[in-house]
Amino acid sequence: MARSHGSGLSKSLILKGLQCRKALWLTRNPPAFELPPQPARDALFSAGTEVGILARQLYPGGREVPFEGLSIPAQLARTKELLASDVEVIYEAAFSFSAIFIKVDILVRDGESWQLHEVKMSSAVKPVHLDDVAVQHYVLSGCRIKISKAVLIHLDSSYCRGEELEIGRLFHSEEITAKVRARQQSLPEIVVECRQTLGEYREPAIPIGPHCTDPYQCEFIPYCWRQVPTPSVFDLPGDAADKFAFYRRGLSSFAELPLAELEPRQRQQVTAFLNHTRHVDQQRLEEFLANIRYPLCYLDLTGVSTALPLFADTRPYQPLPFLFAIHRQLSPDDPPEQISFLAEPGRDPRYRLARELLAAIPANACVLTCHPARVNALLGSLTGRYPELTAAIEQRLANLQDLLTPFRNRWINDWRMGSAATLSDVLPALGIDQLAPAASLSEAGAAQRAYLACQANTDPAQQKQLQRDLLDYAKQNSLTMVRVLQELRNLAEC
Repeated sequence: MARSHGSGLSKSLILKGLQCRKALWLTRNPPAFELPPQPARDALFSAGTEVGILARQLYPGGREVPFEGLSIPAQLARTKELLASDVEVIYEAAFSFSAIFIKVDILVRDGESWQLHEVKMSSAVKPVHLDDVAVQHYVLSGCRIKISKAVLIHLDSSYCRGEELEIGRLFHSEEITAKVRARQQSLPEIVVECRQTLGEYREPAIPIGPHCTDPYQCEFIPYCWRQVPTPSVFDLPGDAADKFAFYRRGLSSFAELPLAELEPRQRQQVTAFLNHTRHVDQQRLEEFLANIRYPLCYLDLTGVSTALPLFADTRPYQPLPFLFAIHRQLSPDDPPEQISFLAEPGRDPRYRLARELLAAIPANACVLTCHPARVNALLGSLTGRYPELTAAIEQRLANLQDLLTPFRNRWINDWRMGSAATLSDVLPALGIDQLAPAASLSEAGAAQRAYLACQANTDPAQQKQLQRDLLDYAKQNSLTMVRVLQELRNLAEC
């Protein structure tokens, strides 16, 4: 692989180097490997940009130095002009020192000095944010810009939205000047290390580890993890640190793992895979099935969480239910009846969803789901807002059962089964194929992104297609649960 000869750095490159030198090198020297699309990462970037632009209202009337449409020299020149003018606030000011290029979210004049304000869409200050602002402070100091204080602006998770967003209450500003200056001493050495990394001819030999996802999920995971076998130690339930401990010992595939050192659930999963066996604890399975009664409802419930609260009486990152599908059987002889709900674009989904769901699920029904904790959180959050529905919601939650219990407890332990974290994990063990409509939104977060796209889309045809996809997704999930229960009953009769 040809080495890049550039030694210029940016804030993002330095932060990437702090997380992993190999990721830094690969950013400048892309591997001959096709990285898959990363829509979740793209959505995060878009949300971060939206939050950053909104935060400018805390310091209105500023002048922006745009990145798009201006070369870096032009951005630096424009910033210099604004600094010399009587402008009080600059958005996205550009600076370069020691061949390190940065952009400052908000620069506020403070007498003869300037305040540095960095905007983050988190709800608290994190160590990586201090590193982020420290790099900016380092460059600004090198450019002889006096900084009176450094501030981290982040979302206030306690803020409850009214009919309109109140920007002054949505954000919380925390001064971090002392913490940032404490990081200055190590920055010159960090910069040297980053440049040395970029100057290396060969890709740094850095193994995978917890740093692949801390503090951010790295875009090069598909490349760096390509040699990890399937299945591997990372497909087992349990603590990630313990799995990396095995990996560092050269123990990755199931065949290499020492059974005596595994937890019981892990050992069961590995043994079944290696021997291509299936074990069914008939007694436990029969006891589980005996607790399933009629009326019976199979519930798939989906929620969304956004940095910016979408509706009145919601907070940053508060989960909101917006979609459900139910297959309902009033008696064993009745065919499953399908009922579904999808929130209308632009309208708070909670009250109507709660009423529709309560109408669909009889008060005495047994409710099967694959994500009981999520259902409890999404529906439980509605009880405080709608006291008149509290008793009915709590009654349904009391009747909630986890369809995946036999798999998670390894009462059914099939070699084709994964960790049993999701419905799709257990389908191969039962010979059930994931239905095509559900597969289109099967990636984690895809349904949530489709719902948000539906909110933002002004094209009626595209909006209707997104709505159809979401309803198909939920319906197929609940229908698949019907098939899973039938297969469980078939196993119990064997």
